[in-house]
Amino acid sequence: MIKKIFWFLLFVSWNVIADQKLADQYGRIFGYIRQRPDGRQVIQDQYGKTYGSYNPKYGSNGATMDKYGRRIGTGNQLLLLLPPKDKK
Repeated sequence: MIKKIFWFLLFVSWNVIADQKLADQYGRIFGYIRQRPDGRQVIQDQYGKTYGSYNPKYGSNGATMDKYGRRIGTGNQLLLLLPPKDKK
């Protein structure tokens, strides 16, 4: 059992280099930008649903792709992919 947990933790730590929490002015987390070992960044909401990625090695300035792999634009535009939060 401990061996399985060790390999799982090793796998998770290898796949995700660093996370950036995205929070509003009240400290409520509404998403994450996750850095992958290959340099790609993936944006997810607070529930883990992926909305797109940024690949800095694609072209001269890198490219932002939506969750279907369609190119959105050059440069890092990940925050544009998150849907707006509902105002209550």
